[in-house]
Amino acid sequence: MSTTFLLFILTIGTCSIHSLAQTCPPPPRCPPISPPPRPLPFPRVRPRPPLYPPALHLMPRQPNNNPGPLANGARILFITQELKRNITFDPRNYTGTWVGNNYCLFRGFFCDTVPDRNITGLAAIDFNGARFGGILNFYRFVMNLPDIAIFHANSNNFSGPINSNLNQLRYFYELDLSNNKFIGGFPSNVLRAQKLTFVDIRFNNYLGPVPAQAFNIDTDVLFINNNQFNRTIPANFGNTPALYLTLANNKLTGSIPRSIGRAWNTLVEALFLGNRLTGCPLKSDTCRRPRCWILGSTC
Repeated sequence: MSTTFLLFILTIGTCSIHSLAQTCPPPPRCPPISPPPRPLPFPRVRPRPPLYPPALHLMPRQPNNNPGPLANGARILFITQELKRNITFDPRNYTGTWVGNNYCLFRGFFCDTVPDRNITGLAAIDFNGARFGGILNFYRFVMNLPDIAIFHANSNNFSGPINSNLNQLRYFYELDLSNNKFIGGFPSNVLRAQKLTFVDIRFNNYLGPVPAQAFNIDTDVLFINNNQFNRTIPANFGNTPALYLTLANNKLTGSIPRSIGRAWNTLVEALFLGNRLTGCPLKSDTCRRPRCWILGSTC
């Protein structure tokens, strides 16, 4: 084969490849890897109900040295002294301030005017980070605080039964018992509070099933992660009006109910990681701003 013919063939081939490159679009680029979503801030998702608020400002609040008449004074003083006797560890000396008749001066106690009454009442308990040790008879304590709206006891070493039926507490709407040593089944009775909007029982040792009632209450926040809950997630899961819902790091089994789709318009964040769940009710486990449903490794 002559040299001239070979050069002709190579020239034609080169032109054909160049022509093909000009007429055929290049393959699409691989989509860039999105950075992990930024953690969502946890705002107060609903204004405080118009019962004690807007006058109640929990953190910080100056004690009222002259509150005037105190509602249920003898009753609250009695139950406070009973709790004081049951607290076996108080490294920050909260109970050292629980003296005298003005409970509004007690550390961790916050007072405000009782709605529709010209009288001061105990509006909130804030024991967050007190590091108390001992038994908290929650039912006996809170049921003697008839005007309470908020109870926070995060990061203590409390134990004891949580068997309260809170529907008698007219103003109660925020409960935080997280990071303690409570045991037993899901404290279902607390779900009967008529105005409960915030429930946090994370980092305890609750076990057994999660009741279907937990997804029917009109709450904004339900945190039950890092316990020992097992069995399946109730089929009515999608009924929840909650904005933030965390079931992570339990021992839940089965599949995530397909009813979760009904909560798409309201649910901002739902976490299911660290369970024994199977299947995937959604096509994606990605975040769609502002919503983030993290379902786990099964999806």
